[in-house]
Amino acid sequence: MTTPEHPPRAPKSTPRDREVIAHLIAAPDQQTAAEWLGITDRHLRRRVDSIMRRFGAETTLQMVVMATVYGDVNPKAVPANTPAFALLTEAFERRGSASGSP
Repeated sequence: MTTPEHPPRAPKSTPRDREVIAHLIAAPDQQTAAEWLGITDRHLRRRVDSIMRRFGAETTLQMVVMATVYGDVNPKAVPANTPAFALLTEAFERRGSASGSP
């Protein structure tokens, strides 16, 4: 039974699972996340389906929320060694220079 004193156990996730989830958070769509991860869309869908089953999630959003609640990922932190970080940094720099900020 799940009670506030005994919350459900977090499913086991691998470092790759956490990387996939972090890229899903940062990417504008799953196709871009797959490109950043260097895998096909189909491989990403299979990976996401597997993670969702382990988390008991019905949607990708539920999986992301659950991973955040369980502490598997921090949606505010995109690892610096990922393409997502480089692209986000570049986008913010362009945005800053377009607005006239130093």
